[in-house]
Amino acid sequence: MSSCAKSHALLITALLAVSIPATSSLATVFLQDDFESYTSTADMQAVWGSSGAGSLDNSLAGANNNSMFHPGGTVNTENFNPGNFVPTDNNPIVWQFDFYWDGSDNKRMTGGLRDNASGADPNALLEMGYYNDALNPINNDDSDEGFAYRTALLPNSTNWVLFTSLDNSTKLAPTGGTWSTFRAIIKKDSVTFTVDLGRDGTIDSTATVGVDSTDITYNIARFGGPSSLSSAGGGADFDNISIQSILLGDANGDGKIGPDDYALLDRGFAKQLTGFANGDFNFDNVIDANDYLIIDATYAAQIGGLSPAFLAQRSAQFGDAYVSTLLASLPEPSAMFFAGLSAVMAVKRRRRR
Repeated sequence: MSSCAKSHALLITALLAVSIPATSSLATVFLQDDFESYTSTADMQAVWGSSGAGSLDNSLAGANNNSMFHPGGTVNTENFNPGNFVPTDNNPIVWQFDFYWDGSDNKRMTGGLRDNASGADPNALLEMGYYNDALNPINNDDSDEGFAYRTALLPNSTNWVLFTSLDNSTKLAPTGGTWSTFRAIIKKDSVTFTVDLGRDGTIDSTATVGVDSTDITYNIARFGGPSSLSSAGGGADFDNISIQSILLGDANGDGKIGPDDYALLDRGFAKQLTGFANGDFNFDNVIDANDYLIIDATYAAQIGGLSPAFLAQRSAQFGDAYVSTLLASLPEPSAMFFAGLSAVMAVKRRRRR
């Protein structure tokens, strides 16, 4: 980071230090399970349902000690209570799990997240994993197989679609006998699915689907055969399941935006790091102005606006177009947009005199 950029970062941090009010945490863990607390399949099924076909597995390296093996067929499920939480753009749900693929084909093995609509019938479904009858978006083959995702029972839903390489030139090519991390970032009107092959912290595929989760309360996790289908190609293992709400921009995980989050972002930007804790808030493997837009928008929502001094510093750091984009992304953008731009231009005029 240049000395000029460093001075901008230091001034932003100083402005934050005196302006952030007390706020309640917006990060909540709804479900987390690494299977280490279970000593037997019966223990695990007491939590994940005795009707499911999954069993406790302690045979795989790299899965802590335990994971859930599922051969296909009836899913194992766990209901959790998210209260009245529904995802928003600044406060999404992040659902992720580790998946072990042994390299064999013809599988139907997935993790699912559902909303039971406060009754018996599911109202929404998100799924990720391996599926043997999916659309390949590269060549439009609708009976291909591999790592895939789908959304169902939601507006603008998709059927099974294969993950592709980041440049969209080929379908994703995982290595057999390794773990991968599947993640879904669920916002109000979109879901972004990602895959980290080898669990090395690098996103290898990403896909965003414009589905509407307004009023959807996700409260069921399920693993095994999608729709309890069998898997002719054998099973798979699942581990490190996590479902939580996060605050975009909250790099240190304390449930609010503060100077420490900006310091972590500035460090990640300067050192060209990746990962949410370093400031990669959109999970695209790059820390850049887009990540600053995310944290600034979340911070503005937290405190109810942005000061002229803050906007002037952002204009000096990233340009007027950045400030325009930032203000346009905020609630009731018209009034805030013109007020913010006027403040920035006034500061610039004073500096030129």
